[in-house]
Amino acid sequence: MYSSTKATITDTQIQALVRHAFGSGASAASINAIDSGMMNAVFHLSLSGVSQDASEVLLKVSFPPGADVLTYEHDIMKAEIQFYRHLADEALPIPVPRILFCDFSHRLIVNDYFFMTKLSGMKRF
Repeated sequence: MYSSTKATITDTQIQALVRHAFGSGASAASINAIDSGMMNAVFHLSLSGVSQDASEVLLKVSFPPGADVLTYEHDIMKAEIQFYRHLADEALPIPVPRILFCDFSHRLIVNDYFFMTKLSGMKRF
């Protein structure tokens, strides 16, 4: 789904993010864009060269700097990560993705991004 706020990122850039997050021996064996959603770009990655619990992950890439978003949306990715971590700390009986790595430095790409575990289930919307 097209959105003016979704980041455009290449497979080469994704591979660089994977190596940065998981080490030089890690790579994405497959990269599949998840086209639903309007704010961020999301990719399902099958990784090799990582531990088994990190072999199926989601990469979420925030909108680029200067994107035309509402004021409260500017740091929304940081809030999302805090929300997931808070839920995990509460040890509630609901599945919560685990944040594996996040980067807000803009050294590799101009966007904020994070990797999280992929939960099993089916798409509802």
